[in-house]
Amino acid sequence: MTESDRHELGALLTQALGFYGQTLSPFALGVWWQACQGMELAAVRRALTAHALDPDRGHYAPKPADVVRQMFGEVNDQALIAWGQVISAARAGGGRFEGATQEALDSMGGMGRVRMSKESETGFLQREFVAAFKAYRARDESARLLGGAEVRRIGAA
Repeated sequence: MTESDRHELGALLTQALGFYGQTLSPFALGVWWQACQGMELAAVRRALTAHALDPDRGHYAPKPADVVRQMFGEVNDQALIAWGQVISAARAGGGRFEGATQEALDSMGGMGRVRMSKESETGFLQREFVAAFKAYRARDESARLLGGAEVRRIGAA
């Protein structure tokens, strides 16, 4: 999104929250704006519609996390998909990944550990990978939202 989309995002959110009988405060718009950076406005609109149609969560007013969930899935689902990619790469002889996938893999001993593991250890490795993936994704998202210096300062306290 660009700065010129901010007004249109506000109008969209006003309508979406109005559907649930709520109003959009300036603070909430700021949080939404920051959360939606890197997303296309049309994709946010589709995610809000998908949220409204979600039989489990759609009866509650959407929050930024609901839009992220609609667009990218649950972090657990992302972790399991990443684990599947790691297993496929291990069977093909190895490989490198980006972001949380590679960081989680490195934290558990790297591709060599996955390749040398016994079939009976796969479930344990998967659980270890998923937990690490979630932690790295959360850290990366915090860094994106707060900026690297703030995250390091908060973590150092």
